[in-house]
Amino acid sequence: MSEPLVPEDVPEDLPTESSTEAAEAAADPVKTQAAEDLADWKVFRLVVAALGVVIAGFGLFDLFVGVKGLPDAISENNATLESNYRFFAAILVGVGAAFVAIAVKFNWANVLIFVCATIFLGGLARVFSWAVSGLPNFLMILLMILELVIPPVIAVWYLWINRTQKLRASYRGMNTVPKQ
Repeated sequence: MSEPLVPEDVPEDLPTESSTEAAEAAADPVKTQAAEDLADWKVFRLVVAALGVVIAGFGLFDLFVGVKGLPDAISENNATLESNYRFFAAILVGVGAAFVAIAVKFNWANVLIFVCATIFLGGLARVFSWAVSGLPNFLMILLMILELVIPPVIAVWYLWINRTQKLRASYRGMNTVPKQ
């Protein structure tokens, strides 16, 4: 395994930035850092917002359709079950809205781990239900898998970007010459 290249180790025959681009970057390192930070978060924020819209959409569907929207739905009308189901559908709308709000107002990104943990806990509840009540419909199994996989991936991605930016900032700090 070879060691990763650091800027001082890059061979001179590799293509590099033009001299004007390098001069602009050197002239305004804060602007360069802000552009790199934005690039790291742009796709992540879009994915979080899209996930929020999908979750809120499922919640709105369940809120308006009720238990009848479920596969293998029962035909009899049970007011208690409908009330409880629509209550949790409204909470699902709130979770989706939280994802969208986190993506838009990114100062709230620390709440993302909590929201992801909440969805993961819902996936664990589906596993418990499967163990206690038996095999659910295929759609519920698919949702359970998504609830157990996507939130940890989003949380790890968020933590990875944070860590990468801290490492990048510390690397920049090592390469600066102290003012005399």
